[in-house]
Amino acid sequence: MTVAGKQTHQIGLPWHWGYAGIATGDSANLLTRTWATPIAASRIQSLPLRPTQGVGAEHGEEEQTMTNSSESMGMLIDITQCMGCRGCQVACKQWQELKAEKTTFFGGAGYQNPPALSADTFTLITFTETEDENGLHWTFVKRSCMHCDEPACASVCPVGALTKEANGAVVYDADKCIGCRYCMLACPWSVPSYQWDSPVPFVRKCTLCNDRMQLGKAPACVLGCPTGALQFGRREDLLNEARARIAKHPDRYVDHIYGEKEAGGTSVMYLSAIPFTELGFRKCRHTRCPRMPSG
Repeated sequence: MTVAGKQTHQIGLPWHWGYAGIATGDSANLLTRTWATPIAASRIQSLPLRPTQGVGAEHGEEEQTMTNSSESMGMLIDITQCMGCRGCQVACKQWQELKAEKTTFFGGAGYQNPPALSADTFTLITFTETEDENGLHWTFVKRSCMHCDEPACASVCPVGALTKEANGAVVYDADKCIGCRYCMLACPWSVPSYQWDSPVPFVRKCTLCNDRMQLGKAPACVLGCPTGALQFGRREDLLNEARARIAKHPDRYVDHIYGEKEAGGTSVMYLSAIPFTELGFRKCRHTRCPRMPSG
């Protein structure tokens, strides 16, 4: 793959495509922009979305926006199109202003780095090696919060610090949090993380870039994906798109949209060429979590 005149490789890339352009440095965290103008939060409304991203882009739409902030949005991740560049991982770090972590290579399940989601890493690309009759293959998967339709984390929170927004995002209110960490125990995917090294710790996780969504913009990770593996749009449209891909290419995909029914349905959904259990995805019940009684 050639990026900005440089030859890159899909494993251990020294280059990353962040939302602000090309960034270079350590293949996990230490980012030094080569030609990219940093974008401050105050300039959020001017941040464009590439027309190659999102459902409807093929029809020439210049920018994907939400017509109604109360619509349930979502993300479709086509694992077969992910090349492991970690552009989404970098874009998330940049937009959320998350600090770099001091990690150890091979500290996780293989080549992924950092080894796991944490209070400073909301998005992570996992590396999984599988084998079939044609030999060994790498599969790269973007992991983050699934943004459940009826989130278990919100269900167990006694103070309502976690809520499901009408636009699909599960958001956290630090002002309400009492630090009980029930959300960390309840999450089927062990997503919420705690700031263990902070004197005033909070729970941290992916927000689906709710601040951007409120302005009709797609999450930063979607913007940072150069292959179109991440699609952003209305959840129902994404489900229809996923079903159409499976029907058109039954030899390319397993007949399973992960997230359509898991935990009662999630805003983040996946397509894959191999069974999800082989990629470390948990089997989850298809029923929603009960809501915490109000009052």
